[in-house]
Amino acid sequence: MAFSLTWLPEVLEDAGLKVAEQPGWRTRGRREIGPVKGVICHHTAGGLTGIMPSLGVLIDGLPQLNGPLSQLGLGRDGTFFVIAAGLPIRLHPADPCGLRAKVCIHGNNVAIFRP
Repeated sequence: MAFSLTWLPEVLEDAGLKVAEQPGWRTRGRREIGPVKGVICHHTAGGLTGIMPSLGVLIDGLPQLNGPLSQLGLGRDGTFFVIAAGLPIRLHPADPCGLRAKVCIHGNNVAIFRP
């Protein structure tokens, strides 16, 4: 099943941005996302080399947190990697985003997440 954010690459390309669609992104996600009201940006640490060293983690997740972890990833060269069209899995009891604010907890359902 394709999720509703399938318009993401077109919007990015129309803005003149470089886009790299990842295989399976249209059907990747935990569930459907609500009406988009914003974008949450978060730093994801990665290796010292490469354009998007954390891409595998964003797609597949971590041992304690399944992927996808975001809809988009921003590479070091400015490329937007399209990862998921559905709601990613972002928060778990340990709160990896480090924010206990209302926007982090409730914003997950209405925001595009881009590390």
